[in-house]
Amino acid sequence: MQSGVVPIIKPPGLTSQQVVSIFRRLTGVKKAGHTGTLDPAASGLLVVCFGEATRLIEYADRYPKRYRAEITLGWSTDTQDSTGTVTCETRDFRIGLDEFDDILNQFVGEIEQIPPMVSAIKHGGVRLYELARRGETVKRRPRRITIYSLKRFCPDQADGSSDSGELTFGSTVMFDVECSSGTYVRTLCEDIGARLGVQANMSYLVRLAASGFTLDDAVTLEEVPALPQWSRINQGCREIAYSKPAGPPPFPMEYLVRDLPRVTCLPREDRLVANGVVPHRLSNSVAELDVQRPGDNLLSIFLSTGDLGAIGRIRSDRGLPQIALEKVFARGR
Repeated sequence: MQSGVVPIIKPPGLTSQQVVSIFRRLTGVKKAGHTGTLDPAASGLLVVCFGEATRLIEYADRYPKRYRAEITLGWSTDTQDSTGTVTCETRDFRIGLDEFDDILNQFVGEIEQIPPMVSAIKHGGVRLYELARRGETVKRRPRRITIYSLKRFCPDQADGSSDSGELTFGSTVMFDVECSSGTYVRTLCEDIGARLGVQANMSYLVRLAASGFTLDDAVTLEEVPALPQWSRINQGCREIAYSKPAGPPPFPMEYLVRDLPRVTCLPREDRLVANGVVPHRLSNSVAELDVQRPGDNLLSIFLSTGDLGAIGRIRSDRGLPQIALEKVFARGR
């Protein structure tokens, strides 16, 4: 397989880029990247793409991400997590678990969040974390994010209901969050503390799901060399690319855009798409598509062979829908 996706369980202590570098060394692939950075101290799902699949990375943030995190109450740090230097403390407080749960509910929905200084966002062409290492702090604009679900993790209570007890200085609470791309859980922890009226930081983080994959689909770096040979096409994965992956990775690259409306070429149309031309028949069929997310108007174009041929965008031309190609994967001839 010359292109594909391998969900990997990132261990704590490695940067996301280090995981990609190790993956390249283990597999021999030359071109690889990941769909979203995971902090060095965090563990969990890191989705690695290789070959032509790297060109689909920009579409991978369409899917919600899920995390399990731990918040520690009583002090904040300059990095908003347990690896930083303590900057402020709140010692005298008692918070009921019911109150904590009520505060979590207040964050569900579309909210604004100020990105942390220890993030990869650029300011004046420089990554914020590089400025932070120099001891510099710059003003950041709030960003709109969406929290789809935010619940305290109660392993002994299947329904997640509240139990008795109080939170005091040094108390830790685990919670599960499902959120949109661009959400910083460390910032969420600090904001939860602020809403409670105390200092707080993130003391643990594991990513459970991203880019349409979960930890159940992932392998460890140690397991990568034992995966199916890279030159053999995994036809079994191709058949289930629009439901849940099955079997070992690598998975086909089209799984990254599985939620897009799709159109399929006739054999005589394959060459047109490969050469960057949209057949009239495909544009005329757009009106019949069940567009689940009309806001971005993206769609996938498959060749008659079942391979992903291109990613297109639906546009209006004099009131009629037309397809404009954004990325072509088929080879012209």
